[in-house]
Amino acid sequence: MADKIYLRIPRDEQAPVVWLYPGSEGDPALGRGALAQAADAIGAQPATVLVPTENVLLTRVELPVRNRQRLLKALPFALEEDLVDPVDQLHFAPGPAGGEAGATAVAVVRDEYMQHWCATLDEAGIQATTLLPDVLALPRRDNGWSLWLAPGVALLRTSATQGLALDADNLDVLLPAMLAHQRPAGKDADDEPDESDTPLRLDLYLSGDTAPDDGLRELLAQYSDDIREHQVDELLDLVRSPPADSLPESPRARPNLRQGAHASHNEQRELWRRWRPVAALAAIVVVLQFGLNLWELQRLDSRAQALQSETEELFRATFPDVQRIVDMRVQARREMNRLRQGGEDGDAGFLWLMEQLARAMDAADDVRLGSLSYQAGRLELQLTAPELAAIERIRAQARNGNVDADIQSVSSQDDGVSVRLTLREQTP
Repeated sequence: MADKIYLRIPRDEQAPVVWLYPGSEGDPALGRGALAQAADAIGAQPATVLVPTENVLLTRVELPVRNRQRLLKALPFALEEDLVDPVDQLHFAPGPAGGEAGATAVAVVRDEYMQHWCATLDEAGIQATTLLPDVLALPRRDNGWSLWLAPGVALLRTSATQGLALDADNLDVLLPAMLAHQRPAGKDADDEPDESDTPLRLDLYLSGDTAPDDGLRELLAQYSDDIREHQVDELLDLVRSPPADSLPESPRARPNLRQGAHASHNEQRELWRRWRPVAALAAIVVVLQFGLNLWELQRLDSRAQALQSETEELFRATFPDVQRIVDMRVQARREMNRLRQGGEDGDAGFLWLMEQLARAMDAADDVRLGSLSYQAGRLELQLTAPELAAIERIRAQARNGNVDADIQSVSSQDDGVSVRLTLREQTP
């Protein structure tokens, strides 16, 4: 506990605050005075601040939600019927999901209280990273409740995350109803305890001159045969030196009021520190993705330019009479229309020769067409074949379609022969 800083805000704002901090020799020490004095003693160290429980409702809610953001949105609707104040005026602080009995602990407080506490602490320079209802500072035993009695107020802690502030003058009315819930199932509140009941352990902490009257002692004795009384002046004494058999406290198990819209600057910085590696990794991924997209765009642009050049070469080879390319698509359509209507000399035309070529090449599936050009009724082809016999089959098939097929040149290649072939309509 020596490395922890605690500060308790009094119910009466005119009363001095009490703080727990590492003393000069490293042992936990208590201080009492004005908030400015506490700030000087604590310095810039993060502190857990205890606020009056009578301003906070501690409850539980069962919601099949694990996502934190969705849980925060669902809490006001789940608890609205149990609250007096409008939910838009309240601050909801959930603990870890699926806590005690599978339910989520929730602390509910008016937003105006949170604004006042946070502003007061921030102005004093106190780094309040955690705000807890002071009842959750009471130590507790297994299967036990803790009751703090001080002048005018009583604090009752019933579990790790649950507790409430009670009117000390009405304990004899309030406690029996609450203690009755500790009876085994099937037993009524009027039933006398018997040996089969698990005794409820009660720790009674008395502050100052406060002492339970005989009626309260008799009441508690009806519900437990394990009652311990402790004389303690200040609640933070229990934080500094809890009883030896007290259950250990998990800091993250209790609902911290300083979250959401009222999160501390330190917590926001800590959150950013924890998420900074993820953000850095995400930034690297974005930069890499942008680089890859840019590289891909440049690659596609280079490919598009290469395709444009190849297309222009094929266009010029196909339509050698076109001297200047302005709009390749329009010019190609115009040249194709001209070819459909026949050449200038009344020849059969390009499309007719292409139709005959397609039929002729069906006779030799292993022949590849390299390039072609058409001019003045003549279709010149560059063909590649494994052997010259394949070209001869094409020539024979072409002649059957009234086409003259003349071989202009033959050259040998590693994978066969390359042949330059000319097709034109047979003359009568």
